[in-house]
Amino acid sequence: MWYSTHPKYAYTSRWAKVSVDNRAASTTIEKEDRLGTSVGTVSTGGRFPVLSGSFTLENFLTALVFVAACFALSAVTIARFKVGPETVLEQEQRCMTPMPKFHNDSATLKTFPTAFEKFFDDRFALRAKLLGLNGDLKYFVFDTSPTDKVLRGLNGWFYFMDEGDKEVLRHYPEMTQRQLDHWAILIMQRKFWMDQHHIRYIVMIVPSKCTIYPENVPEPYRPVNLPSRTDQFINAVKSRSSVDILDLRPTVFDAKGKTQVFLKTDTHWSRLGSFYAYQKMISSLKPWFPNMKPYEYKDLKTWNSEYLGDLSKMMGFRDWLTESFTEAELKNRTWQYSKDKGLPDQTNPLAAYQPFATEAPGKGKPRAFVLFDSFMFPPLPFLAEHFSRAYFVRSRDMHFSQIEKEHPDVVIEEITERFLGKLRPKNYE
Repeated sequence: MWYSTHPKYAYTSRWAKVSVDNRAASTTIEKEDRLGTSVGTVSTGGRFPVLSGSFTLENFLTALVFVAACFALSAVTIARFKVGPETVLEQEQRCMTPMPKFHNDSATLKTFPTAFEKFFDDRFALRAKLLGLNGDLKYFVFDTSPTDKVLRGLNGWFYFMDEGDKEVLRHYPEMTQRQLDHWAILIMQRKFWMDQHHIRYIVMIVPSKCTIYPENVPEPYRPVNLPSRTDQFINAVKSRSSVDILDLRPTVFDAKGKTQVFLKTDTHWSRLGSFYAYQKMISSLKPWFPNMKPYEYKDLKTWNSEYLGDLSKMMGFRDWLTESFTEAELKNRTWQYSKDKGLPDQTNPLAAYQPFATEAPGKGKPRAFVLFDSFMFPPLPFLAEHFSRAYFVRSRDMHFSQIEKEHPDVVIEEITERFLGKLRPKNYE
């Protein structure tokens, strides 16, 4: 306390004895510990207080370590400024934020601080370890999910709460009429173009995890009494078009009795779970291509495997939150990735969306053009066996010129239901 209402005033507390003499313009503070023992004095030497008393090596080393730690963190962080935006943050399943460009205008002055903060945060030293510690603290101490993108369910199950899955889970809000009209017109246009070019066209709807395993969703997040977005989509499209729609929800739900069709710690279905959906896919194509016959379970080689799911990574768990599941592959694989369009690096988000193709030997097999999302990867090894060439495009937009170059006999559009209310795809010539 550095003020006085009297020319000479003394203030005493449990912690310090303060003597103020305005006429002498000096102040003396004798600091005491809790037992009243003097631990040092502070003298203002006039107007400003100056620390005096014993100077210890312990204080010096403490300050030195603190400064060194701050300097080291700053140096490492600044050095990481050179890391380009193509670098993948595996834990968060995305690329690093690029350095924002600065322009001397009012718009940049408003947006630059926030953009630079994101750039800085992505390169902060020890970021991954700190996120991991944050995840452990929230998961073990507070019994909750470390991120609002992941819902901690029952019995060790986790659910994705982003990219439309939250709306699929709750059946709320419903898709707007504008959204439904957009999809219906879009699919109708695609169907019309396919008919004009004598190409078969089928739309396949893949269910989200929460649709197949609602029993492990906590009670407050259970669906409300409204029609699902997938039901809305199917009804809207069928009201305007004769397109073939394969709803895989009943097939995958029935497969629950045979195997665990979704991974507990991942957003996606398991390879074996997708196998039963693949069988339904081929059965749906068989009326157009009579020689097609789906593989059976006896054609598979299965084994137990450990997996670290993408939901585990989102929560910051890098090693310990893995799960055991049954992996599967065909005993006799014949297909391979095309030499002209090989599989891009799926660990790099900038390359993962590049088209690729597969080729399988055998006479009389049709050609396919597949518009897909990440849920197509598990059943792809089974599906690729049935086409002499299958061209895969990871997108919701359809480029008709791209299809013409491939000369397919059938166009397969696979859509995971969580994307129905989030995307507004387009058609291009």
